[in-house]
Amino acid sequence: MSAEKPEGGDIWRPKNNEYSKAIVTYFSIEFDTVVVAVIYAGVLQKIKKYHKKYFLKNYVYIGHSKASIKDLFEVE
Repeated sequence: MSAEKPEGGDIWRPKNNEYSKAIVTYFSIEFDTVVVAVIYAGVLQKIKKYHKKYFLKNYVYIGHSKASIKDLFEVE
């Protein structure tokens, strides 16, 4: 939950696009992999996987989501 260590629920934005947001959905310490849901104008655009070094170089940390990722996928 910081700019040095991505965690599930963190919100980032690409350095070259202030209107797009990326929500970290998964982070693997073992493989240094970050999986993000890329959202533009409130709409899910794609799911992307990045190496941690690339991600930290090209994205800016905004903060942590108040909502839980688990809440987004809850089913009855």
